[in-house]
Amino acid sequence: PKFGTFADIGATADGSSVLVTDSKNGVWTLSANGTLSGLKAYDGIGAYGSIALFRDGTRYIADPVNHAVWVIQANGIVKKLLGGTVGNTRGTFGATSPRVFSFGYSNTLNILDNTDKGTRIQVYGRGGDILTSWDIDPVEDGALATDPNGYVYVVGKNLAGVLKIAANGKVMAKDLGKSALAGTTPLAIEVDRFGNLYIATADSGVIKLDASGALQGIIGEPYDETAPPKAGQIGKPVALALAQDGNILYIADAGKYPQVVAMALNGNAAINVTAGTKAMGSISYGQAVNGQITPEAFVNIYTFDGKAGDLMTITMRAADGSSLDPFVDLIASDGTRVAVNDDAPPTLGLGKGDAQITSFKLPYKGTYTIRATRFGRETTNGTGSYTLTLDNK
Repeated sequence: PKFGTFADIGATADGSSVLVTDSKNGVWTLSANGTLSGLKAYDGIGAYGSIALFRDGTRYIADPVNHAVWVIQANGIVKKLLGGTVGNTRGTFGATSPRVFSFGYSNTLNILDNTDKGTRIQVYGRGGDILTSWDIDPVEDGALATDPNGYVYVVGKNLAGVLKIAANGKVMAKDLGKSALAGTTPLAIEVDRFGNLYIATADSGVIKLDASGALQGIIGEPYDETAPPKAGQIGKPVALALAQDGNILYIADAGKYPQVVAMALNGNAAINVTAGTKAMGSISYGQAVNGQITPEAFVNIYTFDGKAGDLMTITMRAADGSSLDPFVDLIASDGTRVAVNDDAPPTLGLGKGDAQITSFKLPYKGTYTIRATRFGRETTNGTGSYTLTLDNK
C-alpha cells in the first residue's frame, strides 16, 4: 500500500537487492526476499525515471523534470551527469525527457528523447560525454533496451512491433514480433544476453520473443484487478529487470495493487510440463475424441500403433468461444518428434488457430504419441475444450 507510481526497476549485481524508482517520491529498496528497506529521495532530483545499477555501487537515474541524468556514487554523493536544458540540439532534451534510458555496448548510455521536432536516441559515454544521436520515427510512450552487441530495441504504443537499431544508428527492423504483439499495448522492454526480448504489456502479461521476433511464451498472468493479486498475477507491468545471471525477471507492477514480482526463468519448464501432462489413453484411426486444456493439465497425450508408410492426419479443433490456440505434435517410440503443427493453412477449412498434421507418412512401425496442447504450452494460459481426430489418409 505504500508504493506510489513505479517508473523503473533494477537489480544489484550480487542479487542482494532490488531498487524501484517511484516517479515522484524517490527510490524503494527491497531485499532479495522481498523485505522493504524504505524509500529514499535525493537532493536535486525532481522526478525519478529509469535507473541503472553498476557492480561498483554507482547508480544512474533519469530526471525528466530537470531534463537530466544523475549519478549517485557508492558513497552517496549525487552529481548531475548530463543535460539540464530543454532544446533540440545534442545534449539538450525535450520537455518531458529524459524518462527512459539503457546502458549497452561499452557502457554507452542510450537515451530516448522526445522533442518538439520528433523522437531521437541520444548516445552518451558513461562519463556523460555526448557521442552521437539518431533520429527515428515518432514513438509514443516509448521504452528501450540495449543488448551486449549494441543493438537498441524500442517499443511504443504507436509502433506495430519492436524497432531494432544497430550500434551505428541503422534501423535493422521496424516490426519485430508484430504478430505476437498485435492488439497489445507495450509498456516496457528488456533483452537478455541471448537476444530474447521480454515486453511488458498493459493487457497480456509479459510477452517473450526470441531474437527473430517469434513468440516464445507469456510470463505472468493478466487479471482484472478486482481483488489483490495472487502469486504470478500482474495488473500493469511498467518496468522489467533481469538478474545478473539471467535466471530471474523482476517486474514492477503499477496497477491498482502495486507490487514487485520476481519470476523464475531458470529452467523449471521441464518440471512444469511433467506436472501438467495427462495421459488420455489410446486412439485409433478413424476415431475422434474430446478433451480439455486446463491450467492444471495443459498437455494431453494419446497413443496409437502405426506401421511404416501409414499416411495419417491429426486434427485438433478448438471449441467455439474458447481461448485455446491448439498445438499438436507427433512423437515416435524413441522419443523423437517427427511432426508438428500450430496453425493449419486456411485452405484446409479449419478455424483460425486450429492445428493439423496433414497426410504425414509414418517412418516405421511402432507406438506413436500425440501431444495435444496449446501454443506456448507451460508459458501461456489459454484454456478450453477441443476435438482431436486421427485419420488414416
